[in-house]
Amino acid sequence: MYAPEEYGSYRKDDRGCTDLCGLIMFIFAALLLAGLAVTAYSEGEVARLYKGINYNGRLCGLDHPVEAKPYLFWPKSPSSGDIDPSTPLCVKKCPTEDDANKAVTVNYPERTTVYNNKTKTTSTTQTLLPTPVYATTLVFRAYCMPEDPDLRAAVEPQFATHFHQFQAAVGGIASSWPLILSALLAAALLSFGWGQLMRLVPKPMMWGSVGLVAALLLVIGGALLYVGFTGDAITEYMGNISGDNQVWAIVIGAVLLLIAVLFIIVIVFAQQTMNVAVAVIDAAADCVMDIPMMVLGPLITSAAMVGWAVLWMVTFLYIVSSGEVYGKKMALGMQENGGAEVEGLHREIHWDSRMILFAILWTFALFWVFEMLVSYTQFAISYATVVWYYTEPNHVTEERDPEGWPPLDGLKNGIVYHLGSIALGALLVGLTRPVRILFSWASQKPHQGNRVQTQLYRSFGQCVECYQANIECLSSNAYIELAVSGSHNFITAARIALNKVLTCQTNIVFLYGISTFISYVGAAAVSLLVTYVCWEVMTRANVFTSPDSAYWVESPVFLTVLIFIISLFGSSVYMQVFDQVADTILYSYLCEAEQQAFGIKDYNPDNKRYAPPALKELLKFGPHSYGERAALAQQQEYI
Repeated sequence: MYAPEEYGSYRKDDRGCTDLCGLIMFIFAALLLAGLAVTAYSEGEVARLYKGINYNGRLCGLDHPVEAKPYLFWPKSPSSGDIDPSTPLCVKKCPTEDDANKAVTVNYPERTTVYNNKTKTTSTTQTLLPTPVYATTLVFRAYCMPEDPDLRAAVEPQFATHFHQFQAAVGGIASSWPLILSALLAAALLSFGWGQLMRLVPKPMMWGSVGLVAALLLVIGGALLYVGFTGDAITEYMGNISGDNQVWAIVIGAVLLLIAVLFIIVIVFAQQTMNVAVAVIDAAADCVMDIPMMVLGPLITSAAMVGWAVLWMVTFLYIVSSGEVYGKKMALGMQENGGAEVEGLHREIHWDSRMILFAILWTFALFWVFEMLVSYTQFAISYATVVWYYTEPNHVTEERDPEGWPPLDGLKNGIVYHLGSIALGALLVGLTRPVRILFSWASQKPHQGNRVQTQLYRSFGQCVECYQANIECLSSNAYIELAVSGSHNFITAARIALNKVLTCQTNIVFLYGISTFISYVGAAAVSLLVTYVCWEVMTRANVFTSPDSAYWVESPVFLTVLIFIISLFGSSVYMQVFDQVADTILYSYLCEAEQQAFGIKDYNPDNKRYAPPALKELLKFGPHSYGERAALAQQQEYI
């Protein structure tokens, strides 16, 4: 797109559509997935996954004739006076202590079986007998749990299962939507504020983010361990019914503390690298400050990712619930011969092969669409950065004022011209990412004395050669080349980008991806802070801890993990602005170096008209010497 001429001016090349086959593939997949979603919504019903099943095998609140009775209640047997767990009833509301005091009754189905010796047949007679109710509390938004400990013991053991943890999780998502929405908004606002401060004071923000991540990992991990061992902040019924919550709290807390220790160790030994990363971010910050609308792409993509995640989750639940539901008896095991059997809690769902295929395709679509949205953002950011790079800087302030609206042009061109390349690239990059991670180290030439790497190189030599020839080039650098050239397909752009980086005769290759760590630290700081605040709110505010509240959080550990994942996704999309801008500036420097007059490659920073001053200084002294000088300057600040 932008090619510097002999005297430093630039020209705009015409941009054309690329990878039409990828566009056709994406349209076909979109139509297929739309049909899949329509089928799931027409055949599925999420309530089948958690609603109780009465003694006749009907789902409470769904099947006829119990549509108006959404809750499951285990009545007392009129003959024995004890709870009969094998005869659950659907009721309009869970009986309360006031109902028990008023002697409210329900109809108990008394069944009598008679065997006829003459006809060799068995007949069963059912009689509805009134039986008094007892005080209960609604749990999992589907079951009436006895408040009396002795009565509760008749059915309580069957709630301590992973399936009912899933029920609590599904119910918690539906009821705690204000908390989830608030977490998303908070993550977006904090990410935006982090980016603005990173533009102004990159070094203090980087080290502040590092300290915040370490502190939050220690605090959240310690809090989860405390909750896991003491049961504090877990509601009474969840604490009694679900011991899994406490187990998961201990496991997650221990993992977070281990991550905190490893993170601190890495930071201690990587200070020089982080100082170099600050210099790269400093160059990227100049671009972001000159184009404030650079954040537009990530904001749009974040909203799209949240919308897609919600749509995917809801549709997947409909796919899962589209099977046939059958009630399943479970023995309590409290007596020598197996004890009473509990009905209404457990179920079996049978799916046909069609729905199993739908679930596999829908899961694949989750990652493909996420990868597409990230790729689309990368292209739009790279496009705007390339325009900024080849804009003549002000000789006094070094500021640049690109023509038009580069971020909007990048978003438009990504849809109009390169949607096929983005769809194909997202598919290839996503599928090959595990392979690229596995072979990235083994593909390097073994150093003398490194026996492990030498043996791997000999054993998998052909695989490494295949990786280097076909897979190594598949990276986000292809989108940068696509923004620069405007006419290459994805595979060609990927090969050109890889060749340009590998054949450059400058230490700029050591700077590629070095800013990624800071982006990860920023995303982790924001997501951990949001998660910690939400944990404190959902475990202390009465509106989320009281079983009588409409916003009761039944599974706080699950919801905490979900909020962390959502916040991490939302914040990482914005954080990648600096990462992508930095890589694009480095790539644009290589393009400028290779497009000098007479076809001579000139990597001398002093001869670059468009390179930012911070990048020139970094390349002139080299990344290692810059890191040493930055570390020395940091030490002198404390003297």
